[in-house]
Amino acid sequence: MQIDLSGKVAVVTGAAQGIGRAISLVFAEHGANIVALDIKTAEAKKVIEEISKFGRTSLAYKVDVSNSSEVNSAINQVIKEYGRIDIMVNNAGIYPESLVVDMASRKILSALHCYWPRITAAI
Repeated sequence: MQIDLSGKVAVVTGAAQGIGRAISLVFAEHGANIVALDIKTAEAKKVIEEISKFGRTSLAYKVDVSNSSEVNSAINQVIKEYGRIDIMVNNAGIYPESLVVDMASRKILSALHCYWPRITAAI
């Protein structure tokens, strides 16, 4: 199946590695311009370099998605640069240092609910 994302602007959180990196590369391959948001600046810039091979424009911003002012600033920059956001991928997450069965319920809830309301509220 061929998907045409030509000219679409995709913002991907957690874009520096793993699923976020893969999504960014696939979207770019199908024509999207990518804005990579991640706390790992060096890794996000490497993804941007990979995206350039597809001839797409892309930007990377250092953003901790648990910090609403950083998210708001990045979203404002995206709007300033591209005029819109067509696709938003809320991929960033926290990685607990223990198994879920060993975690207190408050830590589990924190892991599940920490980021998403802040990201979606910024748009």
